[in-house]
Amino acid sequence: MEARNDDDPKVPTDNKELIELLRAEMRLHQKAASYHEDQMKKAEKQRDEEDRRAFDLEALIRKLSGHGATAFRGSAQLPKRGIRDVPPEKRAQLERDASKGVNRIEFSRRGTDRHADVRLGDDPQVDLDPMAADVFEVLMMDCGESNDDFVGWKALSQVRGLLVTDYHRSATQGAVRASISRIREALCARRANFCLVEHDPARGGRIRLRKKGGAVIRGETT
Repeated sequence: MEARNDDDPKVPTDNKELIELLRAEMRLHQKAASYHEDQMKKAEKQRDEEDRRAFDLEALIRKLSGHGATAFRGSAQLPKRGIRDVPPEKRAQLERDASKGVNRIEFSRRGTDRHADVRLGDDPQVDLDPMAADVFEVLMMDCGESNDDFVGWKALSQVRGLLVTDYHRSATQGAVRASISRIREALCARRANFCLVEHDPARGGRIRLRKKGGAVIRGETT
């Protein structure tokens, strides 16, 4: 049977009018979908900004806790650089470098506070809080979908599930998302390549660790 289009004179007049009404309704839904997509992008940007501010405050609290309340008057300062402060040309260079991936990750847990000391390749060592450290370990796993040479993407729901089963940690997807942001900001603050830790609203997160030849060197410090 041949497909009819609405311009076919054989299509009943009533059907043509109905088709026009349906098309108008469809355009309204398409417009609404486009509007909500723009709102989601704005919300993502705002969420990342709030995550960055929370990270800055956490860093300040940790610094004050280590040096005493009097340190606030002189030495305690917020981190001087965040991801949003990286110039576009520098960010493009970091992305090009990260596209090659990394062959070695050093990951050491501290037995005292369960923080982790992390090093990606030859980049500077970075300190991660316990929650961020757990998420980092999950992102290192070679599971999930991958169409390149790196370990697979993990959806936020998958990361959340692995936190429950492997680390007995209950977390919302929002908390997982915030942890990935803290990891990236911590790398940036230490002048390490934050582009090696990827986050995508649709696919989730992953680390650009090579599947072939990539090694995770684990340890535990006191």
